[in-house]
Amino acid sequence: MVFTSGSSGAPKAALLAQKGLVQAAQKRVTAWQHQGWRTLMNLPINHIGGVGDLCCTTLIAGGMLAFMERFDALGSLQVIERERLTLWFQVPTQMQLSLSQPSADTYDLSSLKAVIWSGAPAPRALVEDLAQRFPGKLGTDYSMTESIGAVSLTPLMDDVETLTKTVGWPVPGRAFNLRDGEITIKDDAMFAGYLGLSADETFEADGAFRTGDLGEIDAQGRLRITGRAKDMFKSGGYNVYPREVETALEAHDGVAMAAVIAMPDPIYNEVGHAFVLPNPNDSLSAADLDAFVRERLANYKVPKKITISSDLPLLPIGKIDKKALKRAEDIS
Repeated sequence: MVFTSGSSGAPKAALLAQKGLVQAAQKRVTAWQHQGWRTLMNLPINHIGGVGDLCCTTLIAGGMLAFMERFDALGSLQVIERERLTLWFQVPTQMQLSLSQPSADTYDLSSLKAVIWSGAPAPRALVEDLAQRFPGKLGTDYSMTESIGAVSLTPLMDDVETLTKTVGWPVPGRAFNLRDGEITIKDDAMFAGYLGLSADETFEADGAFRTGDLGEIDAQGRLRITGRAKDMFKSGGYNVYPREVETALEAHDGVAMAAVIAMPDPIYNEVGHAFVLPNPNDSLSAADLDAFVRERLANYKVPKKITISSDLPLLPIGKIDKKALKRAEDIS
């Protein structure tokens, strides 16, 4: 049993088979071939990122794991240098926090052969920074607890367009599909269900699992995540997908990361509230960001409120905790 992250609802206990974990590891080892497989392990062991993505992949590769009790931004760089680690596989927020430390550039990270993120999209500024630091060594995948392994991924590369606008190519052998724009999976490598819930409550009639993520395939056959069905809200009758708004905000050179949630509005029913974390030493104003996104988004998608914060709440797995932001909004 591995619990889901709870980023879009209450955590659920997913039942994972050994077969799925092994197959997931084999796919990643094949895609991200490098020598060593010395891996930083600083994710919770009771989530798929820790037990599956990092531990099982490294075990199947025949490598070494450097455990940390919990994520520490500067400590992660220290362990990479000290243990001469070769694989840095994180949620993008963790890489962002590590590399934004004032002393980050003093650490020797030359042992890294693969720098990979999953669990959330990476801001373009971060990918461009990584591409300069680790040319040809970057990768990403799209996966979740329920898929066990990657649904799509990239080989190691430094193609910023592929790494920022897509989540790579569908993994061969996975039964991947789009139903009304929502990504579904159906194969014997995915989870068996949730503890305490029936198959009818979990899967479609044909056994497919609806991921809740919206996507499309581009002309190069790459999967692009366009939003999260549960995150979508209606503003004045129009659909707003927070990820599109976050991407527009993160295109600003001074923005490290952004999170958008819905808040009630007496006229439009719901409107967007954006929380923005600036890059170190950059000064931002809500007015500047408002003008910036108005050049990139339709009027109804522009957040009605922009909060610039020096810190954003994180889940244990490194994702931005939108439920915590929502609670703070409700209190205010």
